[in-house]
Amino acid sequence: MSVSTQASSIRQRIMASPVQETLVQGLPVLDYLLHGSEAMIELTTPIGQNHAVTTTLIGSDRQRYLYFVLPELPAYQRDRFFVEGYRLSVSLISERGNGAMVAFPSQIEHLMVRPLPLFTVKLPNQITLYPLRGETRYPVCLTGSVMVTKRQIEVQLRDLSIHGCSFSTSALAPAFTNEQPIMLRLESAGLGQKFLLSGTICNQRRISSNTVYGVRFDREGMRHSQEIFKWLRFDGSQMVFREPVRQGA
Repeated sequence: MSVSTQASSIRQRIMASPVQETLVQGLPVLDYLLHGSEAMIELTTPIGQNHAVTTTLIGSDRQRYLYFVLPELPAYQRDRFFVEGYRLSVSLISERGNGAMVAFPSQIEHLMVRPLPLFTVKLPNQITLYPLRGETRYPVCLTGSVMVTKRQIEVQLRDLSIHGCSFSTSALAPAFTNEQPIMLRLESAGLGQKFLLSGTICNQRRISSNTVYGVRFDREGMRHSQEIFKWLRFDGSQMVFREPVRQGA
């Protein structure tokens, strides 16, 4: 998916969401900026020329700066758009905030090509959260699988709601495409329960070395997701399968 197509898709999801954007200020900003996340950077030169690229948020020093990978670009493009002091806007999908897009304006503070290609921007005092879905997704820690060309791939469910979920795969797993039908299989051996979450891939993003996919359930998938919640408990940070009840306990 191209940068412009990805940006257009995100804008459509924002416009379709019934929830308005919210502001986050101060130290909580860091909670929404997960290192290893894929970020969209839109740069603007002093004469009004724009250029959009994707890159990776390396992390922060938690005091002054955010560090990003300098994208691989032809030298003439890099010298034209990546200049210290040039203004830019940063957008990335947060794992928190019910799958919201995080956005904030900034400018390039420092730039380095060798030995490590990276650039820095100031740690923002304020970010805007744009909701991408109209329902709450609950963080979960559930292992499942999906069949791809007669090969079983292990997946990790990251969040779950009645209407959808997100899951991650390893770097070596085959890639899925948007609108691709999918069937996620979950099983709790201790409880003797099996669930089939069917639907279609509706979005994808990179977090560190893993790809995270969003799934929109079909009617049967929604029925099974409702059933799953009956067998989950909160462990203090996320939802997990309940422990089986021992006889005589």
